[in-house]
Amino acid sequence: MISRLPIPESDGALPIVTAGHPALRATADPVPDPTDPAIARLGRILAHSLWEVGGIGLAAPQIGISLRVVLFSVPARRLTGVRDDVEQAPMVLVNPLITPIGTETEEDWEGCLSLPGLTGRVFAAPPDPLSGRNPGGGDGRSNGGGLPCACGAA
Repeated sequence: MISRLPIPESDGALPIVTAGHPALRATADPVPDPTDPAIARLGRILAHSLWEVGGIGLAAPQIGISLRVVLFSVPARRLTGVRDDVEQAPMVLVNPLITPIGTETEEDWEGCLSLPGLTGRVFAAPPDPLSGRNPGGGDGRSNGGGLPCACGAA
């Protein structure tokens, strides 16, 4: 099967795009088939791109690909101590979903690779773990809320 998704043939890292890029201004397209081999390749591209810059979460639009795919990885050294903040092995989610649990809000500071050098206060409802499909077509779910869910929501 030849994929029609706009994903490069190489697994190499792509540059992080910054504010103003069209892929960041548009609503990302849902992935019609999470098992398309191009999505697994996109996961590898996201991983190489993320590790090259030392981040913990990256969405496909941040490398100029307007698809609803996110990769996040939270090593123990990056934990913040915020409630529900847990270590997360590298995970790719396709068409991710966040479901708030109640009306309570939490405040924290967040940064974004597409806004280099900037951080901002974010007020959000504490979320359930992030969920979606993995590139193998199975269910994917983060270990908890906290940092894994925040970086997956990017």
